[in-house]
Formats: sequence, C-alpha cells, structure tokens
Amino acid sequence: RNDGLEASFQYCIDDDIDDPIVLNLTDAIVRDEGATVNHIPCVALPSLLRVIRSLELADMTEIDALLGCSVTMPDPAVINTFGMQDVHIQKMVLDCLFHACNWFREIVNSFVYQIKDGSPEKILMRMRAMTHLQATISTCLPLAVSYSPPTYYYSATPSKGTSITDKLKK
Repeated sequence: RNDGLEASFQYCIDDDIDDPIVLNLTDAIVRDEGATVNHIPCVALPSLLRVIRSLELADMTEIDALLGCSVTMPDPAVINTFGMQDVHIQKMVLDCLFHACNWFREIVNSFVYQIKDGSPEKILMRMRAMTHLQATISTCLPLAVSYSPPTYYYSATPSKGTSITDKLKK
C-alpha cells in the first residue's frame, strides 16, 4: 500500500547480490500515518541501528548488506513535480527524504570503520547520497509551508520541545 505515492528502489550500491535487501521506507511512512500502539515508527530506525552497533561491539560484518541496500523512495517524477502535488503527498515525500537522510547518517556512523580497512567507496557513496537528499529537501521544503519534519529523540528521556514563540519570549 503506497497511499498514492509512486515509489521506486533507489540508492542501491550492491548490484552483485542475488537476493537484494531493501529498506521499504515509503511503505513504512504510510504505515506511520495509520499507526497502531504496537507499531515501531520510522523515527526509531536510526536508533535501532545504533543499538545493533552497540550490541555487536561495532563489528557490523554480519549485517554489512545494510550499507549497500536499496531504499524505496518517492519516484523522481513525483519530486520533479513536488509543487503540484497534494499536501498529503508532499508530507510523505518530505518524511521519506528526512528519514532516508537520517538512515544514511547512521549507516555511515555504523560502518565508518571500513575507511580504516581500506574500502571507503561505499561510505563515500552514502555520503554523496546524503548530500543529494539534503539538496532535494532544501528544494522541496519551501514549497510545503505547513510541513513539520519528523521529531527525532536522541536521548532516552526526551525533553519538552520549545516552540519559536517560547524562544522569542526569552
């Protein structure tokens, strides 16, 4: 179920594998919108990867396929016509872009040891993907004036958020 959002596999850097691994981000975004109590939201993905990295004591060789796996992302045609898309589609596209960018950040953090091992190519490709995603976000974001990015919690106990009006009062 894609809720009207056309998607495709993108950012695959492991073309030589027989059974590809895919992070199905667009479907996860759609599921987040109709979330139930037992649902793990997309914002948890980077944190879950950090937990795995901690449990594996930074030895990620058993799950190194994650470094090169595809990600389902909004089709480039949808992004090229972003300003003409429905507000709901715009929100899902931007959510996908933010989540993918954060996923790649955590992937780079998790597999950065490969640079020392003499194989930085995949890390550099993921960093280029992050740069591309950030450029796409900066192009699309001004066209979605009511959009609010997903909230990420990097600590165990999130503090109360401060709105812009609260900051101005100080």
